[in-house]
Amino acid sequence: MAVANVKVTTLPAAAGVSGSQCYVNSIPHTWPVANAWLKAFHAWRDQQDAAIELMGAESAVARFRDFKISMEDGMTVGSTANPVNLGPGRLVGPFLPGLKFTNDLMASEDWIASQIVIPNDGAPGVTTEYYLHMVGNSVTTSKGIIHGYEQSRSFPQSPDPASPQVSTSWLNRMHDVGNDSNEIVDNAELNNDELPYDQQNYPGGKLNFINLETQGYNLNQSTVGLNTFNTGPFTAPCGLIRIDINDVISSVSSGAGSRTIVEVTLVPGSHRGYLAETMEEF
Repeated sequence: MAVANVKVTTLPAAAGVSGSQCYVNSIPHTWPVANAWLKAFHAWRDQQDAAIELMGAESAVARFRDFKISMEDGMTVGSTANPVNLGPGRLVGPFLPGLKFTNDLMASEDWIASQIVIPNDGAPGVTTEYYLHMVGNSVTTSKGIIHGYEQSRSFPQSPDPASPQVSTSWLNRMHDVGNDSNEIVDNAELNNDELPYDQQNYPGGKLNFINLETQGYNLNQSTVGLNTFNTGPFTAPCGLIRIDINDVISSVSSGAGSRTIVEVTLVPGSHRGYLAETMEEF
């Protein structure tokens, strides 16, 4: 999903605290994300298609069946935010008059995360359903997509080439007529023969860089004024954005709880009115 901008408005911080903070995060834009998503998607779809075909029940497939995943395991047990009306409404002032925060614009509707089914899970006859999340280790109820991807691939040969010490070979020494070439051969053979990444721990998997990608950060240390930050354009893989807020606001903000305002502007396009690319093209 193409995002034109995320505007974060943070109200004044309470006295004596470090400040009101807000992070805007997305799924990382990395090759493990692209490859792992594609492999997990085909495994999920092929599993369902095979079962449907076996029963001859193609007409029973859900109309809006789609591959819906979480960003990380915290999202599978956390909460998702619904949009609210920014006015006109009752005053919250003195800042941001017209802010209406009690009523959602719409219900959450039928957005249900996808699940995979693992038969004989740990014991014969035990069948378990799991949700899926992109970044991080597999947990009790959800499987890590990148973690599963790194476990499904063979290791590239490292070091490459795996060879003896060529510079000590008698064949090499036949051509040593006084200008010692051992150091040159060693450089050609041994420098940059290891993989440029951890072959067992991909970025975003179980142990290596298990964080999301931060698109913007806002900090308001003032106890009297607003602070606004704009991320600018970015793409949100799988259409997911995570907002992390720590906003201990001041009493000046008509304290009725947190009042960090997040406005997301999308890019118009041909996919149901918005600009989006398929994850296959990621």
